[in-house]
Amino acid sequence: YIQREKRPTQISTMHSLGNKIVSENFKKLELKKEVKVVEFDRDKGPIISDAAILLGFTEKDGKEALKDRVEANQKKSAKSAQIIDAYEKILRKCNYIDYDDQIKSANILLKNDNKLRKKYSIHTKYLLVDEYQDINSDQFEMIELLSRDNRVGLFVAGDDDQSIYMFRGCSPDFIRNFANSFGQNSIIIRMKTSRRCPENILQC
Repeated sequence: YIQREKRPTQISTMHSLGNKIVSENFKKLELKKEVKVVEFDRDKGPIISDAAILLGFTEKDGKEALKDRVEANQKKSAKSAQIIDAYEKILRKCNYIDYDDQIKSANILLKNDNKLRKKYSIHTKYLLVDEYQDINSDQFEMIELLSRDNRVGLFVAGDDDQSIYMFRGCSPDFIRNFANSFGQNSIIIRMKTSRRCPENILQC
């Protein structure tokens, strides 16, 4: 039993935390209250295809741009960037964001407003990130922004051999480069004993 005052003040996914930041600061993103979320990829596809066609590109270009967006591709082409920008403008006109926006837009707010970043950093003085091997560049940026004032309170857990979300741009490189990203004083604790699997499974 953990005493109430010692319990975590917030437990959430990164997307729900990002959504909270966006919803509480919707005016700064030129959105209206009650921001809605495009929940399914099947809905995003036609919108980004329309954005591509409106710019004189092809439906295939739209699919490539959507892939770049989902994977948080930092090296996307100028064409993809243009299509993504048009796609985002369509969403904003309808007062929508998508799952990628929940983190991307939260990062824009945290980067552009130091006072706002500090406000949310107070609540992440001790920040625990589970499954750290499955983050992408946008998620890494959110963690970096929220822990910038208090690196000693950042704790992550993960296994670089279990990275499974590469199709969303996630990479085990983030966990492998943790010390380079957050300082050489970082403490890396390697667990050499598995209590999850029996020996014959580990041998396989």
